[in-house]
Amino acid sequence: MNKMQKTGRKFMNLYRRRQIVGYFFVLPSIIGMAVVFIPSMIMSFRFSINDIRFTADAGFEYVPVGLQYYNNAFFVNPDFRRELLSSLGTLWVQILIISIFSLFISVVLNQKFKGRGLARAILFLPVILATGIINRVDSVDVLLGVVIPDQADTGALGAFQFWQLEEILYTINFFPQMTGVILRAIYGLYDIILNSGVQILIFLAGLQSISQNIYEAAHVDGITGWQSFWKITVPMISPLILVNIIYTVIASLTDNSVGIMAFIQRYMNAGAQYSFAAALSWVYFTITLAIIGLGLLISRKMIFYYN
Repeated sequence: MNKMQKTGRKFMNLYRRRQIVGYFFVLPSIIGMAVVFIPSMIMSFRFSINDIRFTADAGFEYVPVGLQYYNNAFFVNPDFRRELLSSLGTLWVQILIISIFSLFISVVLNQKFKGRGLARAILFLPVILATGIINRVDSVDVLLGVVIPDQADTGALGAFQFWQLEEILYTINFFPQMTGVILRAIYGLYDIILNSGVQILIFLAGLQSISQNIYEAAHVDGITGWQSFWKITVPMISPLILVNIIYTVIASLTDNSVGIMAFIQRYMNAGAQYSFAAALSWVYFTITLAIIGLGLLISRKMIFYYN
């Protein structure tokens, strides 16, 4: 009994040490939430339920208006709902393509072949290029301006004339729904690669944590590579699949290139309608949380956790 108690105490001590290490890693995020994010959210919500009046002493005051701006967003403004539905309808395809592409590339990069390290660096390079001041430079147009000067304004995909593939798909009466998905993936290939670097690294970390003994035992039992992917690889990395989907949803919905984000910024910057823009932001934020919550609810029974 004493031996069992000692073993239990050692396990609890190890568990608590892991908890402390975990809290240590998330401490910067907790501090950022408490100091920056939460106060900003509170101020944004106050903006959304008040009218902002600037005073003579270079300050401003709140004039309560209740839910007027939320009502205007849904029932008065004719463009918000249309822009919102259009953005969400486009983004779900992009999220699906990025998730599948990053999983496929990570599986390929996890194989042993010459130049694997270089291939990993090349695929993660767009993540580095997309940060800081480099993000202000359109890499596609710059490269085209050097290689094909006359095509600098048309985009890389336009220079390669992918419209011919579109004409072929419609000529052979390919499935209309799949045609749209395929063409959207091809036309957005640069953006897909640009937005898949982090997901690829996460998947690679998960794939490398799977013991090779499991694959060897399955191979001895006569399982094929395709079966081992669906029976071993996918269940083992299913928690990371969920993490990557959530990350991709958040990154895609908050990208400045999304139509609804530009729509909100237009009211905030050009029209100086801070209260209305804040109300639109809260509506969009609530919808984003609902999408993530729905995804968690659906995928909860599909996740396999192992020790």
